[in-house]
Amino acid sequence: MTDKLRTRPTSKAAALESNGASPDRVSPEARERMIADAAYIHAEQRGFQNGSPEDDWLRAEKEVDEFLAQTRRARSGLDLPPDDSSAGQQIV
Repeated sequence: MTDKLRTRPTSKAAALESNGASPDRVSPEARERMIADAAYIHAEQRGFQNGSPEDDWLRAEKEVDEFLAQTRRARSGLDLPPDDSSAGQQIV
């Protein structure tokens, strides 16, 4: 796990694109890379002090899984706000 924290991370979306994945079909390798990138960011933000790689990994894993689930829901139309295009129109 700690050896995965050595490279400079990319954003979650960029990690998906660079691995040729989509939120609907993320390979285990792409998901793991996204988690490693996010864990590195967490460690970097705390100055690599007062924390552990394991805690960074678990936090990143939760965030990535939530991100992927939210993206899948949005792509399926489940997270879209109601259509208010008829708001304010009078019915004749």
